[in-house]
Amino acid sequence: MPEDLSREVIRSHMKKQFGLSGEQIDALLPSFMVTLAGYVEELGTLFEAGDHKELGRVAHTTKGALLNLGLHDQAELAKDIELRAKAGSELVELEADFKKLRASLEPLLD
Repeated sequence: MPEDLSREVIRSHMKKQFGLSGEQIDALLPSFMVTLAGYVEELGTLFEAGDHKELGRVAHTTKGALLNLGLHDQAELAKDIELRAKAGSELVELEADFKKLRASLEPLLD
């Protein structure tokens, strides 16, 4: 079953995981979303450029950001992209995971 990607689920995770107050979360969450959107955009650019090394690095960073937000399913997709990019897999094989990741995050990043 896919994770609920509502901001309330993320808020709940951040409160539980990091002990943050609602006010702290409200202050942090917008910049987290902007940063995450930047990572997703950068992944798309790296796919177009065919840069395996940077793709693996940015996928790793994206994975960490997703885990900090409690988005474990999406973090698994980023991890798969990371490991396969670092192993030199064909980018066309990774693109399906990237498209799935990007589509699953769209409700949060709009």
